[in-house]
Amino acid sequence: MIRNIIKFIWSFIPGTFKADSLKNTIYKLLIAYEEKIKVKYHKTKIINVVYDCAVSPPTYGDFIYILMVSRYFKKKKYKTNLIIINGEYRKQTWQRVKKKLYSHKVLELKKLAIDFKSQDNIQVKNWKTFIFDYENKKNVEEFFFKERVFNRKRIYSHSFNFLNLQLKSEKNSFQKKFLLGKQRFDSFLKHKLPKQYIAIHFRYSKKGRINEFSKRISTSRNISYHLFKLSIEKLSKKYPNLKLIIISERSAIKEFKKFNIKKNNLFFADSFSKNILGDAAIVLNSKLYFQVKGGGIYTFSLFSNVNSIYIHNTPTNELTFNKSRYSSWQNTNHRYIVANSDKEIEIILKNL
Repeated sequence: MIRNIIKFIWSFIPGTFKADSLKNTIYKLLIAYEEKIKVKYHKTKIINVVYDCAVSPPTYGDFIYILMVSRYFKKKKYKTNLIIINGEYRKQTWQRVKKKLYSHKVLELKKLAIDFKSQDNIQVKNWKTFIFDYENKKNVEEFFFKERVFNRKRIYSHSFNFLNLQLKSEKNSFQKKFLLGKQRFDSFLKHKLPKQYIAIHFRYSKKGRINEFSKRISTSRNISYHLFKLSIEKLSKKYPNLKLIIISERSAIKEFKKFNIKKNNLFFADSFSKNILGDAAIVLNSKLYFQVKGGGIYTFSLFSNVNSIYIHNTPTNELTFNKSRYSSWQNTNHRYIVANSDKEIEIILKNL
């Protein structure tokens, strides 16, 4: 019934699938809202949350959206099963990783989920095994975006929008329980953090012998030397009593160190953190989280009460709560600023 109404409305809406077009915005909102209604009428407290690599990227940020969906249902007293489907890989996004490392990347995602503790059970299986195991469970257990899962359509791109709708109607007490606390990942730190600091994320990805990236890795969201230096200078001036800790891929940190910016208050995440969850601990314990351009580490700030400044282009998948807040649960201490070019970012930084 809901699907037919959506199709009827859809036929009368002009426009394209540009990220911020009216048609695309309505499309994303209706998909998330339809799932919200279905959840309201769940018949059992067992839910399967599926991450199908054939239609999903290997990126941490998108996978963490799925983990937070699983966390949501677990906090709602569901028995949560997380299923990663491997063996087939979405060419558009997996080509950024060297092909010989695909299986290793899947194991990385599984390890991240285990350490994240957002589910009761976790499985990795191929599509054929998944269908054999779960085809008969479609009507006795719940599935997050069931039709999309069994039709092998992506769900990661709608997960944030679903949570944005769900959390908007939840009580503050539940939101507090759901969001990530400051000490959530402290066990993944290898050294004590400074008492007061700003956590900063910049991205810098390129093919290399010592990292996972292939020659097809996108560099469009890489930070330039100029914007890196300008960001450090502006933050140091605005917050003179706070140290700065740069978070990024370890291969990127090596590149940043070559920038040779001499600041007594400047540190790098590899001095404190064991892995991505150690980086998450740096984010969650910070006085301010600051990010220019894209990068999945922002999801830890997004699902927390950490003060943040996020300068980013118009999102492709996410429906932001309003022009300056990314989500319904964030307060006014979370600033989201749209910038679609380096020139726009530079203007924002100069007026920070």
